[in-house]
Formats: sequence, C-alpha cells, structure tokens
Amino acid sequence: MNETTLGLDITTDMIRAVQVAGRGKGLCVSAFATVGFKENGDIESSLKELFADDRFRSDSTNSSITSGLLFYRDFKVPFAGEKRIRKVLPFELEPFLPIPIEQLLVDYLTVAGGEKTEVFAAAVEREKLGSYLETLKKYEIEPKIVDVEGVPLALCLIEKGGSACGILLDIDRVRTTLVLWRDETIQMVRSIPFGADDITQTMTDAPVRQDPREELTDAIDVTAPAKKAFERLSVMVENTTRAFSAQKGGFSPERIYLNGTGVMVHGAADILSSCFGIPAEHVDLKKNIPIRIDGQGSTEPWRPELMNNALALAVRAARKEKGFNFRQEEFQVQGSLVRYKNDIISIAAAVAVVLICIIANACTDYWLVKKKYDRLDSAVIQVFTDTLPDVKRIVNPVQQLKSRILEARSKKGILSDSVGGATVMDMLADLSRLMPEAADFKINSVVFDPDMIQLNGTTDNFNTVDSIKNGLQKSSYWKGVDISSAKLDSSGTSVEFKLILSKRENTT
Repeated sequence: MNETTLGLDITTDMIRAVQVAGRGKGLCVSAFATVGFKENGDIESSLKELFADDRFRSDSTNSSITSGLLFYRDFKVPFAGEKRIRKVLPFELEPFLPIPIEQLLVDYLTVAGGEKTEVFAAAVEREKLGSYLETLKKYEIEPKIVDVEGVPLALCLIEKGGSACGILLDIDRVRTTLVLWRDETIQMVRSIPFGADDITQTMTDAPVRQDPREELTDAIDVTAPAKKAFERLSVMVENTTRAFSAQKGGFSPERIYLNGTGVMVHGAADILSSCFGIPAEHVDLKKNIPIRIDGQGSTEPWRPELMNNALALAVRAARKEKGFNFRQEEFQVQGSLVRYKNDIISIAAAVAVVLICIIANACTDYWLVKKKYDRLDSAVIQVFTDTLPDVKRIVNPVQQLKSRILEARSKKGILSDSVGGATVMDMLADLSRLMPEAADFKINSVVFDPDMIQLNGTTDNFNTVDSIKNGLQKSSYWKGVDISSAKLDSSGTSVEFKLILSKRENTT
C-alpha cells in the first residue's frame, strides 16, 4: 500500500487539504478539498467538516501557519554549523522583537555561506503555536512539519526551474504573503495587509460573500477599480522590495508568481505585470512536478490557485525541500500512536495470551522435571544409606560416596585398576630388589602412572644406566624398560637419566 501524506494549508479564511500517495514519479493526488471558515472564523468546525470525509486518512501530515503570525530577521554570523547558529539566534533576534525571546520559538534558513554565514530567521509565539497544534490534535492530526505559509511553494518553484530571482505573491482573503528569493535562496517573507476582500470591495459596493469558493467560482471581469486595487498592492510590494534592494545591494526580480484567492480575478497577471514592469504568471504546481490528479470523490474542481500551497506541503517530504519546521523543543513530534491504538491493543492482547501459554507450559515442564529429580534424589539417598549406614548426616550423597571410595583406595594403597591391583609398596620393593648393588647411582624421583613408572636419577657413567635398565627388566610387573634420556649434567661429572617402565599385561 502506498504511503500517504496530507498537506494542510490553513489560511485566514479557509482550510485547503491535498492528500498525496506514492513516491518519486509515482505521486498521485488521492484526495483534495477546501473548507471555508464560518462567520465567526471557527477553525474547529471547519476541521470537523474536513475530516468527516473518510478519504483523508493519511500516514503523515505537513502543515503551515500564516505568515502574519511570525517575526522575521536576517543577519550574519562569523561561523557555520547548525548548533552554533541556533545558540546565537535568540541573542541576534531579541533586540528587534516586541516580546521576550523566551516566549518565541525560532527557526532559520541559510541564505549564504563563506567567511560569514547569512541566515534568515523566523520566530513564532510558543503560545500560538501550541494552541494551533492542540486544535489539530483534537482530530488526531500530529503534523511532522509546521512550515510558513508560501515558503514550501516558493521552494518548489525554485527547484523546478523557476527564476533565480523572483517574487511569490500569495493573496488570500485578507492578507498577502510575499516570499522573495535571490540566487535561488529565500531571503524574505512578509505579510502585507491586502487581500481578496480589498479587491472585491473596490470592484463592487455589494457585501462580500461569506464563502470564498462561491464568490470565485466564476471569473470576475477586469474593471478600473480592480486595477486600482492591484496598484495599491504593487506600491506596498515595491516599497518592501526597494528597502530589501537598498539593504542587500540590489535586487532585480525576473518574474512574479501569483497564487491564492485574490489572483483568481480575470486578467490579474496582466494587471500586476503592468504594475511591476516584469512578467507575471499564475502558479500551477502540478505542471512543475510529476504528479497525477485523481481525487476520486471530490465534489469540487481542482483550482491551482487554491491548492498549490497544500500540494507543496504534501510533496515536501518526498521532494526533500529545505524549509522551516517549528516542530522543535517542546513541540517536537513524539510519535503519536493514537491512530493505531485499537490495532496495538489487539496485538498486545494476542501477545499476552501467547506469553501466558508459554509460561504455563514452562511451569508444567518444570514441575514434571522437578518431580523426576526428586525421585532420583530419593533413590540416590537410599543407595547411600544402604552402602554407608554409619553416616547419619547426608548433605551431598554423591560427593560423600566419592570421598569414601578415594579414602578406601588410599588406605589400600592401590594405584588404580589399570595397574592390575599391585600396591605401590609391592612395586617399590621389586624396584629396590632388582637395582644393581655395586652401582653408584641416586634415584631423585619416582612417578607412578596407571600404565607405567618413570624413574629420574643420576649416576657416574652411562654403563651404570645400562646396568640399571638390565636389572629392572627382570621384574614381573613390567614388560619393558626404556631409557628415555641419558646425558651429562652441567658439571660434566655425572650422568642424568630417565627410565620408563611399561606395564605388563594381566599384572597381578
């Protein structure tokens, strides 16, 4: 089964959701929808409506927060490395923030390297981010990524052959998100107080409809008031880009990319192109990436201007774009198991039953083996008692029997059964009897083994060694006598020798 990822774009006026299945060139949009906010802007009721649709059951979720909720700042640091940069972020941002840095969570993008690293940082209030995540959690949504509105879309445009220097204008109902990039790196994000409502109010005195999908179903004709509204927007954008150009030593955007509710006005691209003096085009992200639109069960048409941001979020993990992610510190993803709770309980119950059976079987085997050993212990004790009736204290009957046997052998002086029953004294007496009396020698050691005796000694010459050997060969206990070694000692005056006496078969 293909892995599914949900892109959840929550703007100031609606929720846009795109669910993508598959990987690589096999990407497919399996579901998409837009849900407008009610009159009181209740996001929870809109989320409830969205997830009442059973098609939206994803393995993971990526989401974004509106650009107007964040603070932005760019600066340079004389070093590189993520850990070092993150340590100085609070100190660089704090002087320019209206609230204490402790109340903010900060992330950044690297703009340029070199001797100094230029970064573009964004900060969001922890309280607002926590409230946003808690709202999603009520519907079992734990996004792995929380990005900034418009940034994932801009990164997709940059990667897929967009202009090296460009501007994205994402116009929703009440605000416009401006994303500016140069040298294929995002260097500015701003929230501008201008939206589709401003265009609509300029073009007509009629009240703005509450469902943005209804008012934008049909293209709106170009009128002088519409152009006037876009001219106001262009002035605000030009003021922002002019300040950026002065700060950065120049900025010449090659193209303006248009997205959102506000650009669904007929001729919007021509008007804005005329205002800025550079080409402007509507974004249709599905043309930039290899993806197929399926969306079975959707009751609305695919409208790129509404779906681009959510689609960019859905494919972000698959496409590895680098953007912001505020799932950090206390908001880090902990690996929610809520979705698989029932399966886990069922598996745990089955495993518990198997473990109980294994333990019961092991206990039964132990009981049977213990009974068997108890019977054997009783039999051993009975044999011990019959053999040694004088022993009253039985601790280890086997070891006690072995000790008694060794003790009896020692007293009898038997070397071992393998020596045929001859005692040590018998053999020593035989050795003494057969030694040549006239010879000058000294026996240093006698080693008894089950099937031989080893004699080690010293004498005056090699002839004496031969005499000792010839005398011992007359013994009835040994079948042969061999000179293992014979050599002069270190002084050169004595001969060290070693004789091996082999056991005679059937010796008694």
